[in-house]
Amino acid sequence: EVEVSRAALRTINATLSEIETALSKVELGKKLGCLPSEVICRDISCPMDKMNWAMGKNGENVKEIEDSMGVEIDVDKMRAKFTVRGSQVRVDDAVLRLEKFTKAVDEELRASSDVIAYLLSQQSSVLNKIKENNPEVVIDLLATRFKMRGHPDKVQKVKDDIGGVQVFSKTRLLVGRETSLVVGKTGGTLHISSEEHGVVMDVSKKDGDKTTLRVIGPSENVDAALAEVDKLLVENEEIEESIVVDPLLKSELLNNSGANIKEFQRSVSSAVEAGHPE
Repeated sequence: EVEVSRAALRTINATLSEIETALSKVELGKKLGCLPSEVICRDISCPMDKMNWAMGKNGENVKEIEDSMGVEIDVDKMRAKFTVRGSQVRVDDAVLRLEKFTKAVDEELRASSDVIAYLLSQQSSVLNKIKENNPEVVIDLLATRFKMRGHPDKVQKVKDDIGGVQVFSKTRLLVGRETSLVVGKTGGTLHISSEEHGVVMDVSKKDGDKTTLRVIGPSENVDAALAEVDKLLVENEEIEESIVVDPLLKSELLNNSGANIKEFQRSVSSAVEAGHPE
């Protein structure tokens, strides 16, 4: 009799469990706007190191998928999985959204120092555009490489976009006051030129009074920036010549504490300014 009672109790418990499951399906169907018979359940495994990223801050990714897809998602951190419930179509769509996280890969892409410098510069909008065009991929730009996390297909697209960035660099030697002319006060002239041409312009010390100007960016932009530098230097070029002066004329110029030569200098300066109004 005890065994019979136990068997009957097990049957009752099983029946109650089935009833509870059916009732929960009814409630879930009402909540999700589908029939109880349409409710299915799917488990999605996720790498443990990607669980928090997939969930989002305070579970915002899961909530967004639930609201937009019309499903219910349970998160099991211990087993590293998501359980999705809802109609077949909605569950399939929600699973595809989750797989952008659960099937994500971490990859790196090395790039030349010129490409890195160009993409990191404030004058380059290229990196921002790549990020805007690939919102489902996390892109970090480090000193010598890119780190990316996302679905393999999406990551490959980012790689292709970065590979399509064509950057060139050219250098020009600056001597003496040419450096100050090109750089300008507190770097103002160099900064303005960089912004106007969308390039990176950097000046580094070479030997003595010599420096090297390096310009990085698209080929046409680099050429335009260097052409502007050449124009600036030509317009401000200094010419020095020596002439032999008769001793009597020399004495005359230096008399009265050099008053005559000072007047001569003023006349020359006025003539130069008249010829170059700027």
